[in-house]
Amino acid sequence: MRHLCGEVNPGDARFCGGCGADLAEGTTCNQCGRTAPPEARFCHGCGAKMDVPSAAAAPHPSRDSRLDALEGEVAVLRGEVEELLVMKAQLDGALQRIRQRNGQAPAAGRSATTKSAAKAIAASPEETAAAEKRGDASSAEPVETSVSIAEPASESAPFTSAQGSKPDRVAVIHFEDRPDLQDVVQATIAPYKVASYHPESTLAEGVPLGLPMVVANLLASGETLTAAANPPLAMKDPRAFIYATDAARGFVLGMTDLFPPPFDPTGCAARILALTPTSPRILVVSEAVLGTPELRGYLVRQGCTTSIAFDEKQALGLIPSVRPTLVLIDLNLPRGEGLRLAGRIRADEHNRGVRIAFMWQQKIDAAAFRQFVTRATLDFRFSEEALRRLLLQEFNPGGAAYIAR
Repeated sequence: MRHLCGEVNPGDARFCGGCGADLAEGTTCNQCGRTAPPEARFCHGCGAKMDVPSAAAAPHPSRDSRLDALEGEVAVLRGEVEELLVMKAQLDGALQRIRQRNGQAPAAGRSATTKSAAKAIAASPEETAAAEKRGDASSAEPVETSVSIAEPASESAPFTSAQGSKPDRVAVIHFEDRPDLQDVVQATIAPYKVASYHPESTLAEGVPLGLPMVVANLLASGETLTAAANPPLAMKDPRAFIYATDAARGFVLGMTDLFPPPFDPTGCAARILALTPTSPRILVVSEAVLGTPELRGYLVRQGCTTSIAFDEKQALGLIPSVRPTLVLIDLNLPRGEGLRLAGRIRADEHNRGVRIAFMWQQKIDAAAFRQFVTRATLDFRFSEEALRRLLLQEFNPGGAAYIAR
């Protein structure tokens, strides 16, 4: 059926494909007012030519809509540049490691700190333009980064001093009030002549020499978690051998990476890459709106398979299918869910190779945290044998405290 606009429509069409007119309605003559069939070109009453409806012209886009479109394109390009910078950082890191392995000197000017790289990536175009205008050479020049290639999940990256050197001794700093557990840890490391034992109370006398290794009972007196994450030691990346017990109940987590506030998603992602295999699978357990999506975005762009769970139950349901190499748990989860989740992960033999890391974006109240830890320990029976076994692993090849003789 041909409509007045010239469009030929199927016989069962309800609307014209050319102008959108309703084909079921007739057309009114402007001369005599008589209604003619939709397909009529001339009025049946007076013979006047029927008006041909025209399709409505598309509105011209406004200035604001054009600016929005341009900003969208710039955002896409910015994301692509960010991904290229990350890829370049990984390649530079790999090249540096190959040079070090072959005994070659690192190329001058080819590396920068992870923090500087993160700042360069996160800088807005306005900040970059302002820096160039005021002649800021460090901002105007291209920043080249160096990111460590990930180690296997079954191994712990060794501690390093502030200067990046690796001393020939390990100083074990023990946060513990119970003399019997102090004896257990001291006896466990005694066969290793490179290790020395130091109760936390001796730090007031000065920092011991050697690689710092913090062993912390979360139920020891004081703000143990804060002290373990920010000890008066030359630790670049805070981590600690963590367990929790005050009697027969408790759990042993082993070497645990710590990300205290202020939480930096970019720096956290860089450390995670250095701790996990080349094809890491990360499970982030957090309900925080700020920081967590940004962290996941960085990890995904760097090739990490990243999943997010919002509570303990959802995380336990995801672990068998995701099979994560690292679980990053937010200690700000309500009712101490993060601690219970960590204990259940470590208690399951199927998760023996899974690394555990803690982050918290807000300061934790010491009294409330102690209650959460105590409540979490009730689900598990504490084992001194597990404490010895996991601690010994750190002094053997692949462990954080291993020093080749």
